[in-house]
Amino acid sequence: MTSTEGATARADHQRPRGLAPFLRSQMRNIAPFLTLIFLSAFFAIASPSFATIDNVGNILTQVSVTGIIAVGLTFVILCAEIDLSIASIANVTGIAVAYFTLQESYVNIANVPMPGIVAILLALALCALLGLVNALGLTVIGIPSFIMTLAMMQ
Repeated sequence: MTSTEGATARADHQRPRGLAPFLRSQMRNIAPFLTLIFLSAFFAIASPSFATIDNVGNILTQVSVTGIIAVGLTFVILCAEIDLSIASIANVTGIAVAYFTLQESYVNIANVPMPGIVAILLALALCALLGLVNALGLTVIGIPSFIMTLAMMQ
């Protein structure tokens, strides 16, 4: 037996086999998923209205905004940058839509009454303008992303 065969045999002998060692080594990846399953089971047992199709749809609707933001931020992080202003700009979008939307007569909010689609388009244009300010500060001026997005967060 040569020295490389002996090293391979020792490495194979020392490597644990089976499901339990694999699960232990992957616990960092598995733990959030197991937590979600246990929490879902707990709330399904605790409240009969939790495990309904309507509630699942409601949960997915509530999580969709966070999911869309997370996908966008994934690309930012993959480029080794950071964006601290994302929540503030998302809030500006909601405020802009509320400002430009036609309100009911009992709502006492100063606004510019416009149809819904126009309000949404104006809010998206405003947020695109804020994103452009971020982009120009990063690329043209050369401000680090942490500082630029921290300033835009204010």
